[in-house]
Amino acid sequence: MSTDSRLCYRALFAAAAIAAASCSTQRWPRPMGGLKGGAAAGPAGGADEVQVLRHGDPVEVRQAGSLGSYPLRFYHKQERLRSGGLVLVGAGGKAEIVWPGIASGALLLGEAVVRIGEPSNGEPALSFDTLESARLVLAPEHSMALIGGAVLSGDPNEEQSGPFLVEKIASDLMRVRNQSRGLGRVAYRDEEFDLQPGELVDLAILGAGSTPAAHDEQPRVVELAELGGGPIVLKGQADARASDGAVELSAGGGGGSAIARGVEIKLADGARARLTGLSRTPSSPAANQPNNASAPAPASAPVAPPASQPQPVPEPQPVPEPQPVLEPQPASQPQSAPQTQPAVPPQTP
Repeated sequence: MSTDSRLCYRALFAAAAIAAASCSTQRWPRPMGGLKGGAAAGPAGGADEVQVLRHGDPVEVRQAGSLGSYPLRFYHKQERLRSGGLVLVGAGGKAEIVWPGIASGALLLGEAVVRIGEPSNGEPALSFDTLESARLVLAPEHSMALIGGAVLSGDPNEEQSGPFLVEKIASDLMRVRNQSRGLGRVAYRDEEFDLQPGELVDLAILGAGSTPAAHDEQPRVVELAELGGGPIVLKGQADARASDGAVELSAGGGGGSAIARGVEIKLADGARARLTGLSRTPSSPAANQPNNASAPAPASAPVAPPASQPQPVPEPQPVPEPQPVLEPQPASQPQSAPQTQPAVPPQTP
């Protein structure tokens, strides 16, 4: 082999080595074209922190308060996220979320969009915007919000509950199966479902959401007699008092609402509102004066002559019905006298 041929082969091998070092050797073409997720920036990160592990491409994460997400490569397969962060898994992807030092975790299989919550502030540990399939393990102090807002929690008497298998089996239906030997509970709107080991429940994915209804205290009815405007219904920590012909509304910790004259006013914590015009409309002075016909009219007002009262119209007398006219009877003809034949004397022989 000549020297020129050897130099040519060496150049080709060097070019191939450079190309191999600069490209991704895990999958070609590159699958990370940007996963779907909320474009708005999330809230600032909280105190709680999780560890995200990438087991299969594609997986992206978004830090709390950031506008963009970035993928987890094969050379950087884990990332820490604070509460408020976002985990996005594409079709065929696989990711795991764990809490350091806490017996909770989530294994995401297939497409999923998950928000990291802040359990120390009373929020669910995870909130699923969408999912294909997930295996969840819960600590006693953790709960997880499923698609639509339904809340899944474990047995408070166990150190670890689960696994619970959550699957989206239709566009508007998901299934929760208890694969553990303990108790599970699903809070769905006004209902709570207890899942014994091996039991499952199918939940509808509603457009209006399935967040558990808050069981607030009974509304209070306040009657402000000095206003005369009817009752005012107070909810939550709202309070009402009369002040100079109006109603002063205020709300304490947690906020509240008030309903007056069919209008509901929602008040945040520490907010105030002033309502006027709640009293009944007063009657006019003329309506309160007695109706006295002999009271003199004002001089400036012309006095109208008294109107003559109409005379009653006599009722018409009934017309007698006409009597039928008797037709004349034909005159009777005189009867003729009977004719008598003369007697014939008997003839003698």
